[in-house]
Amino acid sequence: MARLRAMLERVRVGADSAVVSLARLALVDAGLGEPLLQHRLDPWDPDCPETHMFSPELAVALEYDGGGHLTPAQQARDARRDRRLPARGVTPLRNTAEDHAEGYRRLIAQLQDRRRGR
Repeated sequence: MARLRAMLERVRVGADSAVVSLARLALVDAGLGEPLLQHRLDPWDPDCPETHMFSPELAVALEYDGGGHLTPAQQARDARRDRRLPARGVTPLRNTAEDHAEGYRRLIAQLQDRRRGR
């Protein structure tokens, strides 16, 4: 029962997919803080992009490019979002199934470097 309670404490509402949840948990476990899920940087601006995960501390939008991101229409929306984020002081970082298979090591290293100011 204690294990179940501990698992439930880590559940968050808002992830678009299980892979986004697993990436979030990997970041938390690496000491990189709790990213905001499905976060719109400016909720009052309908043109402001929504991100899968957002780290306010690191000013990074983390996007998981799963199978749904392979269509030309979705790729165009993703590219438009990625162009808009830097104007708001946010760096977009993408992760894929390969990152998931590797336990998000590359993504974690990038964020740790960013935290150190590299």
